[in-house]
Amino acid sequence: MNEKSFNDGLHADALTHEVTFEDPLTLACGLILPTHKLVFETYGTLNKGRNNAILICHALSGNQHAAGLNTEGRPGWWDHYIGPDKPIDTNKFFVVCPNNIGSCFGSTGPNTINEDTDKSWGPDFPPLEVSDWVNSQVFLMEYLKIKCWSAVIGGSLGGMQAMHWAVSHSNRLKSAVVIAASLKLSAQNIAFNEVARRAIMSDPDFHDGAYLDQDVTPKQGLALARMIGHLTYLSDSALGRKFGRLVRNGDLDAAEKALASLTEGMEKTDSGLRYKITKEGTGEHPPKGANVSVHYKGTLADGTVFDSSYQRNQPIEFSVGIGQVIPGWDEGIL
Repeated sequence: MNEKSFNDGLHADALTHEVTFEDPLTLACGLILPTHKLVFETYGTLNKGRNNAILICHALSGNQHAAGLNTEGRPGWWDHYIGPDKPIDTNKFFVVCPNNIGSCFGSTGPNTINEDTDKSWGPDFPPLEVSDWVNSQVFLMEYLKIKCWSAVIGGSLGGMQAMHWAVSHSNRLKSAVVIAASLKLSAQNIAFNEVARRAIMSDPDFHDGAYLDQDVTPKQGLALARMIGHLTYLSDSALGRKFGRLVRNGDLDAAEKALASLTEGMEKTDSGLRYKITKEGTGEHPPKGANVSVHYKGTLADGTVFDSSYQRNQPIEFSVGIGQVIPGWDEGIL
């Protein structure tokens, strides 16, 4: 086993390490990596009992730099949450964040050398599953002589790794913190992912995956795939809160006030907002079959005219200007 920079003792600051495992790693696809390298960062102190370690699993496009500043002065992607007196407190815990195999940030992957050919793996690198990353992390765990993680934490694809740890190695962790992840993808998610892959593969610089040999990268395809991905990360209402008309104009206070005024008298539900229509002056719901007509009209702070009508048994959806959608209900409830 080849290693760099890891020693027993205290590690108060962020440190980068790499280790090459000489034992073969059998992948879910049936292929075997005879050796593989992992690059990882550590934060905090590994105690004498080696029982205060936390594993951080990164998402699809993430890397090992989770906290602190790297050599380029860039903060880690979870720097707000990992460190002294932060939610993942490095005064108490020894935090480990490896770069997964198959990535492009130092661990064995398509841009590393295939020992059988002395060339970059490129498109010949084997396909991977969540179990492969977790099994590689088990190698790292044993290398660090850690018998049980205090917690395994991850978001998105990292959350799927945390779940796999909990299911397949339940005796080797005390807690799993799963963030924005699920056990499986929906059909719609799979479809969006396929469109994103096609965007990358359609880039002229992709060269059937052998773009490293051409000294190019499919940047345009990657950018388009990332845009597609972000559409799946946010709901319609969340997109509205971030990028709606009033938000884009920079008038966040007006956006909040507009939403408050338009939703006054409405009650929140799991599926959105609804407005109870009552007979004028009585406060009673109109009976089923009654001829009910409601008209909403107004001007938002950005000058957008808000104008919509509702007839019984005619569903309605309309935007209130910052992405909130009010669905229509039957029987006198919008």
